[in-house]
Amino acid sequence: MRKTAVLALLAALVSTAGRAQVSPNSRHFSRPERDGSVVTAPWTRAELRYQYWDRGYAFLLGPSVALPLFRRNVEIGGRGYFVYFDPERATDRGKPSDIDLWGKILVLDDPLLLTVGGLVTLPTGSKKIDLPISSGKANVEAFSALRLYVSRYLALTAHTGIRYNDNIGKGEERSRGKFSFGYGGGAIIQATPEINILAELNVETERFRDDDNSISLTGGFEYLLGGGLGFNGGLSVGLDRGAPDFELIAGLNYLF
Repeated sequence: MRKTAVLALLAALVSTAGRAQVSPNSRHFSRPERDGSVVTAPWTRAELRYQYWDRGYAFLLGPSVALPLFRRNVEIGGRGYFVYFDPERATDRGKPSDIDLWGKILVLDDPLLLTVGGLVTLPTGSKKIDLPISSGKANVEAFSALRLYVSRYLALTAHTGIRYNDNIGKGEERSRGKFSFGYGGGAIIQATPEINILAELNVETERFRDDDNSISLTGGFEYLLGGGLGFNGGLSVGLDRGAPDFELIAGLNYLF
């Protein structure tokens, strides 16, 4: 089943026919800040995610927001979720996640866009919910991101970053945090003026000692409804134990 899903995601890349440039406001599912572009106006995304892990399942519901500053050369943003996680022997299932706040600056512009930035995690999440987005500790991250317009209807993306992860847990259940390294890339294809096809591969080394790498392949679509409103739908497949086995994603984007 997993191999079939991977092939289906890769097949999305063969879509052709486009008539307008991919918008800088079209962002990948996983980490919208890891993009070389800066939003052109205040942007928000409300998401519902269903994740299946080998130790349980989770529902995530919450917003992401981004704002352009200084003539669209700077972007600031944030993200947070309410998490319901149902593993075996859970004592704390429904809690808010950590909150991510980021800022980045545009260094190079069209056709090769380059941004560099940083992210800080506010420790608002529960320490008892065993997910990467809910450590209950403050973490920091530095990253850079590229977007290359190959044509008016194809944008390629790439990113790299380093993150410091604080220790979590106590006593025998304590996990020592370490520096993790992230990288990946993807494509945004404008199949029609209303439909974008998105595909991305994301890799992050283990955040804690004796943990697992997070590797995921994600694909889906964005349907532009008009008036600044758009709908996203996607599927992510985990390729290592640090990522969910699979994830279903639905979201609404709005550009003010």
